[in-house]
This record gives sequence, C-alpha cells and structure tokens, in this order.
Amino acid sequence: MVRAMDELGAEQSPPYSHGNYFVEIRKKFLSYSWVHRAFFSDLCEALFTIAARGDYWYIDSNFALHSTRRLNDSYRTFSENLANKWPGYVLSSSHHIENSTDRLVSMDALLSLLRSRDISGYERDKDLFFGPQARYTTGIS
Repeated sequence: MVRAMDELGAEQSPPYSHGNYFVEIRKKFLSYSWVHRAFFSDLCEALFTIAARGDYWYIDSNFALHSTRRLNDSYRTFSENLANKWPGYVLSSSHHIENSTDRLVSMDALLSLLRSRDISGYERDKDLFFGPQARYTTGIS
C-alpha cells in the first residue's frame, strides 16, 4: 500500500503536490497482481487502517488525504493528528484510542464524601471527584 501511495504521489503534476484518497490507493494497490485482488480486496480497509494508525504515512487534518511525504503543516501522522485534535488522547499499543489523563477514584471514598456532613472536607476533596475531566471508579468497593 505504501508503494501504491508513493507511485500515485509521483504521478501527480507537480509530483507530491497533494495527498490521495483511500479509494485511489486501494484501486492502485489491487491492480498490482491477481494475488492482491484475490486475497487482499476484502482486507484492504483493515490493513490500511492498521498501517495508518501505526504512523506509516502522513494524513491530512481531516483524516481523508494520505501521503508518504509531509506535504505541508496540515499533514501529520495519525498519532500527531490525534494529539492535535483531541489533547490527552493517545493510541495504545493495541491500537485503541485512550484518554491518558483519566482519573481513577475509589468508590468507597466517593460514597464516604457524599455521606459526610463535613463541609470543609467536601470543599477540600470535591475536585478529586467532580469536574469537566472524566473520572472512573476503580471498581473496588
């Protein structure tokens, strides 16, 4: 797929002037041999997605155009685009998008805070449990 993408970029006038859409890359990739058409035609989208998420090439800011070269400042790797669009989110080693800034809270501590009548303790600890950032319980109570 990288070869197909690179050849499509070289064929542009001028060479490497803009990215390529997935449909163009897929068509070029499948034209290489009957093996590609027979075995990879159904897997092309999955392989393409895995390779893009693995930062094998550059993608525009809309995740639509792809290129083997960084054509301008809007072309970044998948991880760079992810960090730019959604700060705090990262791609895990299993290629799942995760929020790296999530906070875990103890369910027992949360219930204790809610049951307490200690206003000063509530004011002191409320930012640990409430706010715009996502919080998840440890699941242990």
